[in-house]
Amino acid sequence: MEGGPSLELLVGHALVRVDEAGEVCDRLEAETKQAFHSLESRLQASAEATVQALEQRMSDLVLGHVKQLETQNSELRNLVTQLQLQVQQLQAQPAIVSCGQARKQGHPSLKEMRAMGVTIAEAKYGGYESAEAGAAGYSATEMRASGYTVEEVKSSLTALKPSGMTCADAKAAGYVDGLKAAGYSLQEAKAAGYSPAERRRAGYTCADFKAANLTCREAEAAGFSSREGMTADYYCCGSGGYYSHDWHCSDPRACNK
Repeated sequence: MEGGPSLELLVGHALVRVDEAGEVCDRLEAETKQAFHSLESRLQASAEATVQALEQRMSDLVLGHVKQLETQNSELRNLVTQLQLQVQQLQAQPAIVSCGQARKQGHPSLKEMRAMGVTIAEAKYGGYESAEAGAAGYSATEMRASGYTVEEVKSSLTALKPSGMTCADAKAAGYVDGLKAAGYSLQEAKAAGYSPAERRRAGYTCADFKAANLTCREAEAAGFSSREGMTADYYCCGSGGYYSHDWHCSDPRACNK
């Protein structure tokens, strides 16, 4: 075509564009390789830092466990040494066959034997009295379980401490029988939480209930008959008859008059 670019000119322009495109591709390839190498270097550095941190952490943990084991090992060695000394001391003492022999020989003391695990039942069987058991540190509950009476325990604890053993202490130890014989009043037994039936079992009579100004309802709840009530001067309860077991109380308030 006249006036248009010649074929040679078009081909020349195309070749120039191809050359430019090749240069761009080469430059992009070089930049890509550089970026890849840079990323690879950073990843390697990060991985190395992570590995070093993990190694340091593991080293710290191992060192901590080693120190802990060394401390425990030292404590165990001390314990073994103490046990060996105790064994040597026991071997140096004459053999004690029973609590009875220990009591006769005067050693070891009951307090020492209690620390060794001797039970209160073994001590009682060996002939130790309640005062000796109390002085050795056995509780009122332990003494009751082994057969010591409340009177014995009260006497021994009173000798050991000014407060002695209160009626509440006796109840906490499980005592019921013998409260009256031990010197506790009926009012103390009531204040300690003993039921009417337990108070009767403890040795208190219907007359004791009346003397303590307890109502006929409590005497009846304790299991006393109306005959016992009339004998104890609970006059308000006589409507049931002298030989009747029914109280038939018309006015319980009158029983306290």
